[in-house]
Amino acid sequence: ARAFDYRDYYVSNSSSGFNDRFQRRQRFTSLGGFASYPLNRLYRIEGNLGYTQQRSARPFRTSIGSVQFDEFASDFLSSGVDLVGDSTRWQSFGPFQGHRLRIGPFYNFKVSGDDYYESYGGVQVDYRGYQHMTRRSLLALRLSGAKQTSDSGRIFAIGGINQLRGSEFRDFFGTNYMLANFEIRFPLLSAVILPWGGVIAPIRGFAFVDAGTTWFDDQI
Repeated sequence: ARAFDYRDYYVSNSSSGFNDRFQRRQRFTSLGGFASYPLNRLYRIEGNLGYTQQRSARPFRTSIGSVQFDEFASDFLSSGVDLVGDSTRWQSFGPFQGHRLRIGPFYNFKVSGDDYYESYGGVQVDYRGYQHMTRRSLLALRLSGAKQTSDSGRIFAIGGINQLRGSEFRDFFGTNYMLANFEIRFPLLSAVILPWGGVIAPIRGFAFVDAGTTWFDDQI
């Protein structure tokens, strides 16, 4: 069995030039069950079925350019199937070889709620791969994304550290997103010995390239 409660909010500045800020949240609360079938030592199939409450405030832009919100609530029967894999090998500093994968479709069938919402489906992907170059340096790749068939779905937000570095935290949001990170991870210092006997170890560095985007289908 699985219980799930996800709550989030986002903040938007007004285009009027004043320091107006709006805070609204979305909430997904779900109760259901899942089953897992191993294909081999590294891969398995997971299926899930549950009941989900969805509550959210949806942003829209008025004719004068300001951002406003509409409140919506609906309940869904939720289902999904995922291919899950993990061949990662680890060192003391973290993963250094192999990959982790979760990919699969989902569908939420509306049973009650506001007319704004409708039944919707989609697919989600999360892949993380690691290729060691030396004993302590490696290449790391992350590919993550979600595509939903309707703006009724969950709002995703990306930006900030470990996602789109150089942008603000959760600077971009939409019901669909794509994200890619490529890193070269390498050692800087094996250890720093402090005067009073403490040790900080290890100290590592990385060079990276990030790319990503979010969107609502009605904005394309």
